[in-house]
Amino acid sequence: MENPTPDQSLDYVEPAGTLYKGFDDSRNRQLESTARATNWLIAAIGIPLIFVWLGLGGWIIYQATSDSGVLDNIEGLLTALAVLTIPASKFVDGALRKWLGSD
Repeated sequence: MENPTPDQSLDYVEPAGTLYKGFDDSRNRQLESTARATNWLIAAIGIPLIFVWLGLGGWIIYQATSDSGVLDNIEGLLTALAVLTIPASKFVDGALRKWLGSD
């Protein structure tokens, strides 16, 4: 593709409110329903995951400071925490992107 000529406008951005204006109402309802289902799915999986992740981290810290025997066998607990860290951090990243409006 060749470079655009100076008279071609590349600055126009469609406002966010008109994104699905060309679709009929059934398509809009389907998109709203899908978004609502996604929000419920995220709430049902993501929020408990975050609480388990934070609780496990806090419990590991508490046990390690109160019982020196835990430090001898801490590898398994840290592995469990590491496994939960990946999906928990992806959920937090997605929530922050949604909150800041970049998605």
